[in-house]
Order: sequence, then C-alpha cells, then structure tokens
Amino acid sequence: MADDHYIPTESQIKLATHRTRFLMHTLCFTGLMYKYKVVEGNERVLRMIRAIFLINLVGIQMLYSIYYVFGVGGSHRERSVVVLCWLFQSFMSMCLLVWWQYKGRTRFLIRILPWEALKQSRLQTRKIGFFGIMVVMVVVSVVSFVMNAVNPKNAVFDRRVLSPFYGWERTINYAIVMYAFFVWSAVFTMYSVLLLVIHEEVVLLNQAVEKIGSPEFDKMTLTEQLLQLHERHASLCFALQQTDQTFEVYNFVMFTTNIPTTIFALLSCYDAIMSSQTIDMIILLPELVFCIIEILGLTMVPAKITATLETTERLLYNNRNLWKKYDPDVHIIVNTFVKQNRQPGLGMSVWGFAIVTKSLVLTTASLVITYMTLLLQMSQSPGETGAIFQKLLNSSNNVDEVGGNFTV
Repeated sequence: MADDHYIPTESQIKLATHRTRFLMHTLCFTGLMYKYKVVEGNERVLRMIRAIFLINLVGIQMLYSIYYVFGVGGSHRERSVVVLCWLFQSFMSMCLLVWWQYKGRTRFLIRILPWEALKQSRLQTRKIGFFGIMVVMVVVSVVSFVMNAVNPKNAVFDRRVLSPFYGWERTINYAIVMYAFFVWSAVFTMYSVLLLVIHEEVVLLNQAVEKIGSPEFDKMTLTEQLLQLHERHASLCFALQQTDQTFEVYNFVMFTTNIPTTIFALLSCYDAIMSSQTIDMIILLPELVFCIIEILGLTMVPAKITATLETTERLLYNNRNLWKKYDPDVHIIVNTFVKQNRQPGLGMSVWGFAIVTKSLVLTTASLVITYMTLLLQMSQSPGETGAIFQKLLNSSNNVDEVGGNFTV
C-alpha cells in the first residue's frame, strides 16, 4: 500500500477490533469477506471463489431486470425502476467491498480511525438502525410477495421484473434479491459508522480547541498543547483523506442512483394516494423511507463533518487567549493549524467532483422536488405528451401471466 508509513499502534488495533466486532460479523455474513489473516492458504482462494460466485449471481439478476425494464417494459414501471436502482446499488456495493479487501483498504481504514472518540451508545444506535432496516425490508418484501400471489390481478409490483419463472421457481430470484439488499444494508452501515467516528473526533477536537489557552498556563505549556492538537488534527485529516479515497466511488454511485430512486418512489406513493390504494400505500411508504434514510446517510454526516471542520477554524480565531498577547511561536503554530484545516479536498467527495456540504444537500433536495414536479405536470398535460407520461406512470397490471396454477 501507499500508506505503509502509517503503522497503527497495538492499542489502536485492539480498540478497533473490539468496536467493530458487530460490523465485521455483519460483513462476514455477506459471504464476501475473503481476507481473515495474513497467511491462509487454500481457504482464502475458496472464499474468493465464493465471493465471485455471489457477485455473478446478483449481476445476472441485475442484467435480467435491466433487460425487462428497458426491453419489455411491463407494468408498474416506476416501481420497477426503484427495484432496479436498488439492485444496481447492491451489486456495486458487493464489487466495492471485495475491491477494498483486495487493495487492503478495509482493514487499514478501520485501524487508523479514532475509535476512542465514538460513544458506545452511538454505536448501539447504528446497530438498532441496521436491524430495523433489515426487519422492515423483510416484512415489506414478504407482504408484497404474498399480496401478488393472493391477488395477481391487482399486484403491488410487476413480478416479472424480478423473475422470468412462474410458480415456486420465483422464490430463487426473490432470495437473490433479498440477499443483495442485505449486502446493501451491511455496506451502508459500515459507511455510516466510519463517518460517525470521524465526526465525533472532530467534535472532541473542537471542544479541546475552545478550552485551550487558559491564562494560568505559561507559554511553554500553551505551545505544547497547541502542538499536540495540531498533531491530533493532522492524524484526523489523514484518516478523513483515506476514508474519502476509499468511499469516493461508492459515494458517487449511491448519490447519483438515489436521485431517480427517490423520484420514482415519490411518484409511486403519489399515484397510490391518488388512486386510494391503501395496500399499495402501506407497501410503498417504507420504500420511500429507505430512500430518505439513504440520502440522509450519504449527505448529512459528510456535510456535518465539513461544517464541523469549518467550526474548528472559527474557534481558533475566536479564542482570544491565543491572540491577545502577541507571541510569534504561538501565532506560527495557529496559522499552520488553520492552513492545514483549509487544505483543498478535505472532506467526503463525490468521486472528486464536489465535497459534500450543506449547500450540496440543499441542491439535491431542490433537484428531486423540481424533477418530480415536472413529471407530475407533464403527466397531467393534455395531448400526446400527457399520454406518454401517463403510460410511464401506469400502475395497472397489464402483463399477462401464464404457466402454472400457483403464482408467487
């Protein structure tokens, strides 16, 4: 690795191993973790083959869904697009998780993060959130499949977007899709937890900056404290840069695909409300909640990290104990501190195109609302344009299903 010069201490490794036990167990359940020890022999090769097989399995499922949505069309097209986007996100999450292991990023990143800054209660909240997402996802999926089987004339979604088969054979495709969504949840949880650790460390650093420079401390003590904070800030910047390098492609893929997913999920909910379909509204509401949770996880925590780093600079300038008595040595350290905090590209980026800030969050929300409003207005317009959009938003199950007495 290019970062071999940074070697975590034994205490850092032990703390990281303890704090990430739940996270690593969750990732191991995906079947994609193939690196456990430095030397493993044939076991690692077998786990790598297993990971490649699982990725190909989900990839084939995704390719079929792409073919059906854009080649055949079918009914409930807006809901089919939502499912397809989630499948694509899951597939990319699987590929990136294996790639991170291959490059040694996963273990290195977990070990260099300041886990002592993360409160145990915050980690418990992420665990509850992960299990909550999984339970709701399973319940909604089971209810959707059962409703499709019981009332095929008024299906909740187009069943053929997931499987070309009829009868019990469809459960194979449903199992693949549920597995893919589980991987999506596991990787997203890892992303959220790692960013939360960085944010907590920035908050603690700001508290230390605010308190530094008490009048009872002499120049030597103040200089030593500033140098310690400067070194702590440098380690934090390094960890943030490594996190950004690891997740920049993941951020880009999830961020760009979440926008159409949210738009079509909103359109599905709107159509269900307008047509007074109670069951559809119950099923579609969790889908919309998932989209909102994803966009918040992708934007709010990175934006809070950027905003908190900006607060660091303000606290340095506002701490009059550092400035009111001129001291060249102290001023040099503080100015170096500020320059280090201003280094370009410091923060979580969308593949280097832009740093995630609060303004970017506002722009994304405005984009989603604008395009959804445009689609709704176009669908209600008279003439050929309105007919085209009505066809896109059509929610009647117009796909004839044959073959077998039992449908799932």
